[in-house]
Amino acid sequence: MPLESLQVVSTAGSGGRLDRSFFPGWMLCMGLGLLGALVFRQVFIKANVESHLVPRPLVYLCLWGLVTLSSWLLFFRS
Repeated sequence: MPLESLQVVSTAGSGGRLDRSFFPGWMLCMGLGLLGALVFRQVFIKANVESHLVPRPLVYLCLWGLVTLSSWLLFFRS
């Protein structure tokens, strides 16, 4: 019984089909966002700007979000 309810919950949002849930797409965009934030960090270090970024975790989190959502719009806009 618990396994059946788990299956219903896991596929309820996509109408029972995994191909409609953009499952690998969002994971790809999150990975691209992480790589993009790391590239931005290297650029900031080379340009001697990183020392001026006061809340660094917040800046890099926002950059990760920006690159993630931009790549989603670029690749999966319909």
